[in-house]
Amino acid sequence: MKKKITGKDLSKEAPRSPRIRVGGYAILGRTIDKCRALVAGDIGEYHFDCPLDNMLFGFKGVKGDDFKAQIEGGAGDQEIMEWLNQTGEKKTPSEIKRWSEKMEASSLYDDLEKHEFFVKEAKKLGLQPEKTTTFDWLEVDDKTTHAQKAA
Repeated sequence: MKKKITGKDLSKEAPRSPRIRVGGYAILGRTIDKCRALVAGDIGEYHFDCPLDNMLFGFKGVKGDDFKAQIEGGAGDQEIMEWLNQTGEKKTPSEIKRWSEKMEASSLYDDLEKHEFFVKEAKKLGLQPEKTTTFDWLEVDDKTTHAQKAA
């Protein structure tokens, strides 16, 4: 019998900020929220296995489908973190910390392929693209998107 998966209804609320760390990993809480919502059918306009999720998956050397299988099996945050630590490339706590800090400080502004998109989207939200991190932009976009839906 398949286990019923529940989590945040992302058609009504935002996933966790990518800054919120689970087991030291930036992005992981957000990825868990989006994957649970996908499995439950409540993902709204969000996307699982997107470029942001793939930064985490790439760092650890895991696949989105394998991550999703853990969620489908009913894994909670703790179990997902343990699975991630035991799967793919082994990472030390200091490597995880450095990677998470790098992710938090990075900006799509510096990405040649995504620069124009990021500038346009950041300006749409009233942000200064050259001073805005990717995480800053996601947080403001989450708040703006859900404030508009509530209005």
